[in-house]
Amino acid sequence: MEKIKIREDLHNIIKMRCLAYITREKIDINAIDCIPLILGQDLLLVQYLFDFQLDGYMIIRIKDITFIRSDDIERFSEFILKKEGILSQIKEPPISNLESWGVVFEELKVLGKNIIIECEDIEDGDFYLGEIIKVKNNSVLLLCFDAVGEWDQEAIEILFKDITSVSFNKRYITTISKYVKTK
Repeated sequence: MEKIKIREDLHNIIKMRCLAYITREKIDINAIDCIPLILGQDLLLVQYLFDFQLDGYMIIRIKDITFIRSDDIERFSEFILKKEGILSQIKEPPISNLESWGVVFEELKVLGKNIIIECEDIEDGDFYLGEIIKVKNNSVLLLCFDAVGEWDQEAIEILFKDITSVSFNKRYITTISKYVKTK
């Protein structure tokens, strides 16, 4: 899809508050089922959906989007979500400024919640889960914890140019965060 068409489609989908199926073929084999909420110049914030359930928010780079579908399949999913009372549960996201990754991380830092940062690649990607320590001009410092709930000794610096997605308020993050050991 052409980038202009992608932006037009996203603008219309957001205006109508519709479901969308978004692919990013060059970096992830899995599509994103979502409700796009905020369109920035380079970033898109979506309400993430998983198995007909709202599952937090995700911010992705627009330049990575290769295809958007919002047709009869999504209308049927919307019908199900409405009947299940899920659509009425959608809330405005706790952040709204998508000017840049720096601005996004400053807003997320204020929330004080753990986040996921992904630097995706079809063959080899990086996944970070933790707390924002500091936002710099071209990077963010994230203090991560591992799969057994232990915090790293030092924060890792992640360059904005490498980040493909950021997730927050997802069930995975909120559930595991309850059981992480204290620092």
